[in-house]
Amino acid sequence: ILILPLFYNSFTDSFYLSLYLFIISSSISFSSAVLFSPYLLSKGALKIALPLALLAAVSNIAGNIILIPLYGIVGCALASIIFGFLYALTLTIYINLKYKVDLKKILFNNLVISIAIILALWCYRYFT
Repeated sequence: ILILPLFYNSFTDSFYLSLYLFIISSSISFSSAVLFSPYLLSKGALKIALPLALLAAVSNIAGNIILIPLYGIVGCALASIIFGFLYALTLTIYINLKYKVDLKKILFNNLVISIAIILALWCYRYFT
């Protein structure tokens, strides 16, 4: 968030779109990294957790290489949201299949928090 003003001289629609996409992708990736990966590590599934994290990182870099020339900073946000979502989805499916853990509440709470943050930013933008 701190580097976004470097790309924009003023707070334009592109700035807010980038900020919204960044928040969504961060909340998705953060929940995956903080909740799902340590769970796999505690179960001794390092052979799954590490390759998935490396694949997500490499995929995100490749997505940035493709999308930044096309869409600028918004392309970076799009790549992050796409590959963060795929990483979270992959971990969720694996944990559900392997360990039969119900993660619906965690994912629902993550969605609610993302929507609340975006709504708060929109209200701030609209009323200021």
